[in-house]
Amino acid sequence: MRVTNINLTDKLLRNIQDAQKAQLEAQEQVATNQKITKPSDDGVKFGRVTKLESEKRELIQYRRNNGHAEDIINASILNLEKLQELNVRAMEIARIGASGVNQNSYSAYVEEVDQLLEEAVNRSNASFQGNFLFAGTKTGTKPFVKTTESGSGAVASASTVSSAVTAISLSSAGTNYNLPPKVTIADNAGVGSGASATAVINGVPTFHLINGGSGYATTDTVSVSPPAAAWTASSSYSVGDRVMVGTHIYRATQAGTSGSTTLSHTSGEATDGSVNWQHVLSDAQTASVSISTVSASGNTSGIISALSVTTAGKGYDTPPTISFSSTAGSGAIANSQISGSLAEIIVDSTGSNYSSASVTITTEDRIAAVSYDGNTNSAEFYIGNDSKISAHLDSNNNSTFVSAIKNLMDLRNALDGDNSKVPESMISIESSLQNYEDDVLGQLAELSGKQLRVKSSSDFESQLFLQKEQQISNDVDIDLAEAMIKLTRAQTAYTVALQTSSGLLGNSLLDYI
Repeated sequence: MRVTNINLTDKLLRNIQDAQKAQLEAQEQVATNQKITKPSDDGVKFGRVTKLESEKRELIQYRRNNGHAEDIINASILNLEKLQELNVRAMEIARIGASGVNQNSYSAYVEEVDQLLEEAVNRSNASFQGNFLFAGTKTGTKPFVKTTESGSGAVASASTVSSAVTAISLSSAGTNYNLPPKVTIADNAGVGSGASATAVINGVPTFHLINGGSGYATTDTVSVSPPAAAWTASSSYSVGDRVMVGTHIYRATQAGTSGSTTLSHTSGEATDGSVNWQHVLSDAQTASVSISTVSASGNTSGIISALSVTTAGKGYDTPPTISFSSTAGSGAIANSQISGSLAEIIVDSTGSNYSSASVTITTEDRIAAVSYDGNTNSAEFYIGNDSKISAHLDSNNNSTFVSAIKNLMDLRNALDGDNSKVPESMISIESSLQNYEDDVLGQLAELSGKQLRVKSSSDFESQLFLQKEQQISNDVDIDLAEAMIKLTRAQTAYTVALQTSSGLLGNSLLDYI
């Protein structure tokens, strides 16, 4: 069979190209250490490797999420532990107050508790990477908003008898007081000392919804504590105790046991059993509140969306408590604050050597109330396949921070009031502080559980990542020794193809003449 020069040339060129291609492939494998770089190398393996690479990218994102979740949890735990330290110190102060020892140091403890309060608000408003930790999903908004002490315009004068301050009368009651202002009594001659007094507010309450809970109906009831406890017969009363009869408020100016006849005087003082009662206010009124509810998506319904004041209330000297009564609803929390004029100024200690006393009423930059401006939603993100977590504290627990801050305010206000009543008031305050201690331990346990889950997920994904790396390596990576032998063979074949082609194509008809 006769082979034409054209067919021979084409075949030689194909052989050279095939040898060159094999050499280039071998060189590329040696250079990249990979035997598959494109689908045409091995379609089945290339598809498997592509899927494994996609799964690796998911694992990398999960590991980033785990790291971010762990950072948030660690930051939350740190701030909760600081709040726990503040609470422990507050309990120590409450126990000192309950003992009734060293009452002269109460003013120093008031200053310390004020500092504890400021730090508690700061810890509650802690942030991480610019996002507030305890705000639910409103991470760009400071969740705990404080109201500082306010009020102005009150003017008072002191009366002295035998060089002692016996009474302080108000010529102007002022406005917008939300905490009892500081009352300072000075002797114009600079001789007298020892007199002290406490201001009492005649306030109207405002209410702040902290947590809307779930399962409530608009027919559910809300209870608001009255401006003072109801008077009862044959009961023991201390100096300064306030009682309410109808719309009248009375204050005990002499301790003792009440009689059997209901108080009825509308001015001045009257004796009831062995108790002397001073009439304080004629038009006191208990506030009342109603609720509005909304339904939310998912499995929650009957969330309280707003509180509506139906009766304004009057005569409150401290913020009232608010409680919700419902057959199906739970979880709602609200607090309150008051604002108003001064009702009276009570002389706690008459002092001595006063020739003529002057009275100064001042407000200080103290925290009067704290409200929660976050929400009860929880942001979640994936830390594994079909595994989501909220790295933040359960947002339904965020309202407990307000309770912790309120406990500190109650402690400060009690220490700043009538010294004789401090030991008694410390009993309930210490109980509230202990309840918060239990709450914060539960919150730390919740975050510790999340921390363990995140670490477990991170460890599992690290192991899974290594497994996928090994699977990809088995399909893609070359055996370098084998690749070098293959490269040497390809180079030899290419050289031989070139030499053979050169020898054959070098002959012509002239070589046969």
